[in-house]
Amino acid sequence: MKLNIQSFRQLSKKEQVNNVLECNNRSLDFGLALTQKQVEQIVETRDQALQTNQRIEFQSTIIEDIIEEFMDSQFITKYNYAEIIEGLIEIFYYYKDATEEYNLSDEEIIHYLKVAYDGVCQGSLDSLYEEQLSKLIDSISQNLDIYEGTDYGNI
Repeated sequence: MKLNIQSFRQLSKKEQVNNVLECNNRSLDFGLALTQKQVEQIVETRDQALQTNQRIEFQSTIIEDIIEEFMDSQFITKYNYAEIIEGLIEIFYYYKDATEEYNLSDEEIIHYLKVAYDGVCQGSLDSLYEEQLSKLIDSISQNLDIYEGTDYGNI
């Protein structure tokens, strides 16, 4: 069987959707689960974020990594779960693009987002998007602890 690019993308999307759906096995412990339709939308959001930020990724686990990091957040409920994950994916790629020269790993960015989201942002994606990136870049530029002032106790 000869595979063309379109066939490969569809196969790859199916694999991505299945990989994300497997996160439900762990997120159910926190009362959170995504439907197939929600996961398909999340994968599409990731693809759009990659395009917006002019990035290409192969075999990425960013969606799963974000879900794993955030599933225990007190600000995520079964009612806002899919929407929050989509927002976090967009914010992740925005941060990734803006901090590229600082060589932060995906894990460092995701963990920073989690600490700030659960802390100083108090579950606000708008605050995470609009305010915390400049604080992160300032901290890196000045060789300061990037987590200083992001957790709830340091507001």
